[in-house]
Amino acid sequence: MGKSSLMTRVLHHAEQHGYRTASLSFQQADNVRLADLDKFLQWFCAGVTRKLKLPTNKVAELWDYFLGSKDNSSEYFENELLTEFTTPLALGLDDVDRIFEHQEIASDFFGLLRTWHEQGKNNDTWKKLRLVIVHSKEVYIPLNINQSPFNVGTAVELSEFTLAQVQELVQRHQLEWTDAQIERLMNPT
Repeated sequence: MGKSSLMTRVLHHAEQHGYRTASLSFQQADNVRLADLDKFLQWFCAGVTRKLKLPTNKVAELWDYFLGSKDNSSEYFENELLTEFTTPLALGLDDVDRIFEHQEIASDFFGLLRTWHEQGKNNDTWKKLRLVIVHSKEVYIPLNINQSPFNVGTAVELSEFTLAQVQELVQRHQLEWTDAQIERLMNPT
């Protein structure tokens, strides 16, 4: 509970510190995109581009079918989303657990994110990219520890809300709930 809200706050904080920000929910990916790495990464690049309010037709224009999907994505990010700008990019990826069930896509995509993270250690262009990855489930897919983006950076685990926290949220949203309604929300069974 509260993962997307936390991501939004992190991105807002980044924006206040001069970052360009974009967030992409993986709930928006069609199943057809999740069945093919090339289509998925084109959707991903186009989605981030659109969220940054840049021309999305460049994805189709620049995609080189003689190169692999991961190479195309890396080139696109480096040349179109990072190099062209002096300000860093904070990118929020919400509901990434949606792709856990698509083993080939997940393995390649998460390996790609890890590669971008590693490139950021030595490459000034890639240092401009900050990733906020949000998922609600444990990572149940086997990923090579050296290719996983889930074991680098700072992990934040959110615990269940307490009664006091739920009451505070109810007040913040100016809801007039009884204790019984709050209890039903917290314990729906």
